[in-house]
Amino acid sequence: MEIAVEKERAQLLDHWKQAIQKNWFVDEVAEVRKILAASKGAKNQRSIGESLRYFHDGLGFKAKDTLDEGGLCKGAIFRTQTFIATTQRSGARGPGKTAHIEHTVPINNLATAIINSQFPDYRDLLIWLLKHSVTTAFHEDEKKYLEGRENETDALNLASVEYQKPFMRYQKLVKDGGVVWNVLDGTKIDPLTFTFKDHLGVVIKLLEKVDAAWPTLAAIRDLG
Repeated sequence: MEIAVEKERAQLLDHWKQAIQKNWFVDEVAEVRKILAASKGAKNQRSIGESLRYFHDGLGFKAKDTLDEGGLCKGAIFRTQTFIATTQRSGARGPGKTAHIEHTVPINNLATAIINSQFPDYRDLLIWLLKHSVTTAFHEDEKKYLEGRENETDALNLASVEYQKPFMRYQKLVKDGGVVWNVLDGTKIDPLTFTFKDHLGVVIKLLEKVDAAWPTLAAIRDLG
């Protein structure tokens, strides 16, 4: 498994090196600006959910398309053991589909939180998105572990025991022997302890590995 995880890590780093070529606080990410505008009621904008998906696609959080196009979950930091063990991957819809990008925090939950938070500016929103945009590469068959919770999480619910712990949504998967790997560090995720703060720490480490612009890293550390 160690060799397999290392291969996934190489994919991850290759994608993020391309995705983070600019200083995101000077050369603004267009989709983040659109999300901010839509959250403030701007007309003629994509919905927040649509822009979130485009933003995630750019980070390689997508199963569709080829690896060269950032698809098949190439930018996903977290990947299940079953996904990693799957050598013949297909993100195309249909009976042969094996790769699925699972929004650990579903898009609709992110969109609702953004509307409720009323972010004052682009910078605050971008950092919040990097902290809370948690996704996991699944094998298509593993979606069964989310029946009844496909589009919901309590990780943003202050009154829930799952608050701040996005991977608690995967407890059925883990109880059945499933494993979620952080392929950047080569470590297994503990759903009961891993928090959004931990996630941001992993993102910062990833940005360091791919030589992100220093102003980007400094801003994320200061405001995250």
